[in-house]
Amino acid sequence: MAAAPTPQRPGSKNLETFYLLWLDASVNKTEENVEAQQYLRTSINYLETFENDKQSECYIQSLSSDDRVVLIVSGQLGQIIVPHIHSLRQLSSIYQDYSPNHALWWYTRDSFAYRLLNKVLRVQNIDLLFLFRFFIRDLQQQFKDNQCTSRVCLYRRQLMPNDELHVSKDSTGSSTSNSIERVLFEITADLVAGVKSFANTRSFSYFPEEEEAFFMLGSIFRVINIQQDNEQVWLIQLKLCSENDNDLKSVIDEMKKDYTESGSETNLLSLGNILLSMNEYDSAEKYLFRFLDEQTNDHLDIARCYYLLGNLDTNTYHLDSSLT
Repeated sequence: MAAAPTPQRPGSKNLETFYLLWLDASVNKTEENVEAQQYLRTSINYLETFENDKQSECYIQSLSSDDRVVLIVSGQLGQIIVPHIHSLRQLSSIYQDYSPNHALWWYTRDSFAYRLLNKVLRVQNIDLLFLFRFFIRDLQQQFKDNQCTSRVCLYRRQLMPNDELHVSKDSTGSSTSNSIERVLFEITADLVAGVKSFANTRSFSYFPEEEEAFFMLGSIFRVINIQQDNEQVWLIQLKLCSENDNDLKSVIDEMKKDYTESGSETNLLSLGNILLSMNEYDSAEKYLFRFLDEQTNDHLDIARCYYLLGNLDTNTYHLDSSLT
């Protein structure tokens, strides 16, 4: 029986949206560094290495200010090049000594990581979220390690467009405008099974005096009440929900059943499946092909991946490809 033809990969489709530059006098000379390069290239296509500071500086200057660049440099070369490049328009921030247990310290700084991750979350850029996955995972772990141990009541104030406020109130037929309303959120969170992690960041924040609390991505809040006080400030009362809440559990369980294997964590295959259901066909294709590249012996998952690729081709009217 002949082997099934391999689906045609999209041309020059790369998951990375940044350049990784590595400056080290021995970057290509030691076995450890060469092995590190091989490891990095399994997940990052745009890796450039430099053995002297002049080469790397010229390369950075040749890039557009819109390009995202991560430069790895240490020791004496770091002391030489940083004074020369710190003011270049291509450089947003300089980071040192990142470690997973300091993820929240880095995030709470008014830095490149904070600004870019917040923007990525607002615009829901899947590729950049994938790029930030290690940082988000570190944040989640630090939340778990420093989880609040008792009930908390938190407050956040902000300005909200009038139309968004009326959507929150679910007041059909209410007038809308472009005016801005003052809003105060009152958020209650109990430590019960099934809630996403939340933590007070005082002990590990870059600004400990602010005593902020953070909720993990994916947290679900229930609107309890919305009312306006005598000073024309809207008070919106929210409660952190548990995935085990009666009216949420069946929905969440069904979603997990549809997109992931029972008891398994989200991987590239389930991510591709989710993107396919969202009609994000280009992104789904990239992640499914990457899943195939990384798989070795799980024949059931490989078969499922080809099935999803077939569905993708059918949905995009590439019928010849879907049949192979």
